[in-house]
Amino acid sequence: MQKLREQALRFNPALETAPVAVLWTDEKNDWETVLPRIKSGMAELFSLSATHNAAKRAGPGVWLHR
Repeated sequence: MQKLREQALRFNPALETAPVAVLWTDEKNDWETVLPRIKSGMAELFSLSATHNAAKRAGPGVWLHR
């Protein structure tokens, strides 16, 4: 989880703005089994889903907008 945070900080401020989202595309949804574990260590992690579920920090894009 620390590695994800470190990776998000790797950008060139002279050319880019700090990232605010990570889009993790996975056609087969192989990552879904580890998502709860990752979320348990990253309070800032939210996921896209068709329905809103605040307890799971998941919801449609409109809800995820900061």
